[in-house]
Amino acid sequence: MIINFLVKNFKSIDDEISLSFEAVDREMDEYYTYKTKKDKILKIAMIYGANASGKTNILRALDFLVKFILNAPQQRDKTITITPFLFTDNIKENSYFELEFLVDDIKYFYQLELSSTKVINERLYYYNPNKALIFDRLNFKFGSKIKISKLEREVLFNSTLKNNSLLSGYLKTNINIKEFDNAIKWFKKVLPPIFPKIDLTPFVLDTLEKKKLDKLFILDILKNADFEIDDYDIQESEIEDNDIKKFLDKIGKSDSGIKKLEIFFTHLKKYRLEYNNESSGTQRYYQLSIMLTLLLKESLILPID
Repeated sequence: MIINFLVKNFKSIDDEISLSFEAVDREMDEYYTYKTKKDKILKIAMIYGANASGKTNILRALDFLVKFILNAPQQRDKTITITPFLFTDNIKENSYFELEFLVDDIKYFYQLELSSTKVINERLYYYNPNKALIFDRLNFKFGSKIKISKLEREVLFNSTLKNNSLLSGYLKTNINIKEFDNAIKWFKKVLPPIFPKIDLTPFVLDTLEKKKLDKLFILDILKNADFEIDDYDIQESEIEDNDIKKFLDKIGKSDSGIKKLEIFFTHLKKYRLEYNNESSGTQRYYQLSIMLTLLLKESLILPID
């Protein structure tokens, strides 16, 4: 879970902006919060404000941070694709991020400062129960509770390029450090942001094919939205598109065994309508109901614009 996220000097964000999931109302319903020994953390937060006020870029900043750690540049001289705040006569080169998050009810605190060419500084702490250092990138220092041998330190040092986070360097090694693994586990739970133009249909079909979802739960969401949808089903059929068949032949793959999946909705218990013939609002609502089901099942983090 996210506790706090702070970003400074990123795209349209100049001065630091902080997004907090700490519940201000201590009496807030348990349904909306997750309770730790010390805090209540919101399960959902909403950002609202004027157009072009930077709301989307807060989500982009979180997405950048996740991708920077999990998909780091592999060459030492490769530029970090980050854009600082440009509406100023004195452009500051470095961008800054802070993140507090929970893993197995233990709070972690991560700090990252970087430019387009290198990581300036990076620190990771955890509270177990008191605040303790896991690593300090600047001095390549590790906390007293972190079990790491001299050889492992050397391997980790050599694996961490100047344009990589130390967590990224760790991912390239076979070293096992519980505190590192927990932090990375959290980053892997953050899904890419869903922006208005992103079509979730391919993801939905893939998820439905793997039967990961509770159909009754999804139908309940659709019924409560008053679309007059009573049921939906998935139909498999052979690929009939000649262009797709030609492409498969060109790359040396047969189309036998490759199926096309289609979604059909039943309205008012008798009218069957293909997914593509539904309104864009119904399609989007259905897509998001799938995402909601995954969130409840797998405890993921989903940013939606």
